[in-house]
Amino acid sequence: MIREAILSENDELLTSLFHWIKAELIFTFSEVQYEQLLQLRYSIHDEHAKASFIECIVAHENFVFSEELLKEYIQLVSIGATTELNAKPCLEDMTIMDSSYENLYLKLVELLEEEKAIRLLVMMPQVKPDSMPEQLHSFSEKLNTARRIQERSFMITSFLLIVHPQLNNYIDRLDLSLVYPSAEIALQDWSIQTPASAQAIVDRKLVNRSEADVFLKLGQEYVKNGCIDVHVAKELYDSFFGQKSPIDVMFMLPN
Repeated sequence: MIREAILSENDELLTSLFHWIKAELIFTFSEVQYEQLLQLRYSIHDEHAKASFIECIVAHENFVFSEELLKEYIQLVSIGATTELNAKPCLEDMTIMDSSYENLYLKLVELLEEEKAIRLLVMMPQVKPDSMPEQLHSFSEKLNTARRIQERSFMITSFLLIVHPQLNNYIDRLDLSLVYPSAEIALQDWSIQTPASAQAIVDRKLVNRSEADVFLKLGQEYVKNGCIDVHVAKELYDSFFGQKSPIDVMFMLPN
């Protein structure tokens, strides 16, 4: 079917087939089947089909890292031949094979627009600042800020889910993408329960001291009582946000 799609230049079908193989079949491919799949590479000319083909072959255990393939894939990402959602796991798999995240970092900065590079890198492991060229210092600072905002927003949305009664009551009926499906699960996973854990998020410049104290009180209340009383929840909400909008606070990094 793949060869038929290539010969008939049915690029939409070809792209769909590679997505399907990656999702359902690639892990079952034998070494021979995988080699046969690799032989199709230079027969594919459509950019979207090329991107889905690379995402497919990278997912197999026999994939061998190629600098040329990495560069080609990033160029396809740069022109929108695949989504960033699909690109992240593919790039991560390539990084594992290459054992050099710094190499991926440099290629993304070189070949992508700055904002797109940041959106992809923010979900990946952090590079040590001293391993990056001096000319990338400004970019590294922007990426670090994006990481901090991401982590801060995760903590605050989890906090909101726990202490805001309407959000907790209606979360299953809202078209919102939150990490936790309920306040109960968010509370069970709440990790800020000791002064040391509260100090850690202050040191990482994710929250200020007073915000960390509220997070700590939430954790200690849960450890003590196994739940959060509605009156305590309101007190915690008011202490953290005051009269400010939660959305404004979410993106207000501490100095």
